[in-house]
Amino acid sequence: MNYSAKMFSRLSALALLAAVALAGCTDKRGGPIPYEPAGFAAPDAPSAMTLDTNYKIAPMDTLAVRVFRMNDLTGDYEVDLAGKISMPLIGEVRAVDLTTAELDNELTRRLGEKYLENPDVSVGIKSSTTRVVTVDGAVQRAGAYPALGPI
Repeated sequence: MNYSAKMFSRLSALALLAAVALAGCTDKRGGPIPYEPAGFAAPDAPSAMTLDTNYKIAPMDTLAVRVFRMNDLTGDYEVDLAGKISMPLIGEVRAVDLTTAELDNELTRRLGEKYLENPDVSVGIKSSTTRVVTVDGAVQRAGAYPALGPI
């Protein structure tokens, strides 16, 4: 046998060994866990739930702040992980663990100190992220989903 034939024979044997080894590792998608087991229905459609009147603002909530006749101050503000929002003129304001009425009073006070005469401020919760369920792993759609209703 010449050198190239020996080399071809060894490479063929190596390729066959690798194919056998890989075939032993493969299984159906996700292993033995069924992807669509019988008896499971589609999840309930999300429904809007109202927040309690004494709801405390949490990190990552989105707030709708409206300042009457001040378009530059009016907008949606996200509470950062430190629990603050950052607004023009007054800078960072602590929002976490306050109700919307308490934050409304704080913004009215701070804007009225230097910048506006009798400011009319309203604060609302645009989206709340306090109750989120994270789905991860061998699922069809991984992600963070709002947990509405009682848990």
